[in-house]
Amino acid sequence: MNKQSSLRFNEVFKQTIHFISNRIGTIIITCIIFGVLMTLAINSFFYQELLTEFETNPAVIIYPFFQFYLVHTFIIAIIIAMIYSFSHCDNLNINKLISNSVAKFFQLCVFYLLFIGVILFPLMIVIFLLQHVLLLLFPQQGETIFDLMMTIVSLIFLFVFYFYCASIVEPKQKRFKDLFADAFNFRINLKSATAIMFICYIICVCVVLPPVLNSLNAENYFVVMSILFCCTNFLIFVLISFFYRFITLQTNNQTPVSKKDEDDQQYNSLIL
Repeated sequence: MNKQSSLRFNEVFKQTIHFISNRIGTIIITCIIFGVLMTLAINSFFYQELLTEFETNPAVIIYPFFQFYLVHTFIIAIIIAMIYSFSHCDNLNINKLISNSVAKFFQLCVFYLLFIGVILFPLMIVIFLLQHVLLLLFPQQGETIFDLMMTIVSLIFLFVFYFYCASIVEPKQKRFKDLFADAFNFRINLKSATAIMFICYIICVCVVLPPVLNSLNAENYFVVMSILFCCTNFLIFVLISFFYRFITLQTNNQTPVSKKDEDDQQYNSLIL
């Protein structure tokens, strides 16, 4: 991949599409497999008796949700490992892919734990107080305003999470605390091409989700859910690939001249 002095959205996007189109068959097959596995996981974790009990005891869904989230996290870890492997060679080494996926899975788990402990708990207290204030000040519109704010907070978390996913693609990176801090550097990240790509991702999800859910019924549940998860995983693959290429180019451009000569081999090995 040629070094570039600018990081315009269209340049990084074209490289990302080229990168994915050259491996589209393997990626689609993998996304289909992931879609089927996630559908089987939902059927296994959220069985009918559990959903019936959920109406009287909402707490029963916590453990199954945690199980499903672990499955989803491991699938994202595999996607990250695949992006790294495809970025440096055309073929997947299964042994290296599995070991790399396990390493990425633990890195994602550490991110979740730190996020929950350092950010989520204080944030939930603020949100709880804010909800009561909004309902007192705006009895009719307060709930709508609160829902809108929660949606914005959720989107920001998704942006941060996927940016972090892209930042750990390369095995040799900064220390975890530096990667964690970089993911929350909104002043830089939200002004970059990554924000445009994330908006495109959200638009695609909003376009795909409603018709798929509207066509969902008991007869086609397995097929429709598998297609939904397949499309979601493919979009995640595209998003993380874009973020990874952006981060790589940004790091390359910001590296001092004396350091660039040492890292030329690493950046030149990143292929389309």
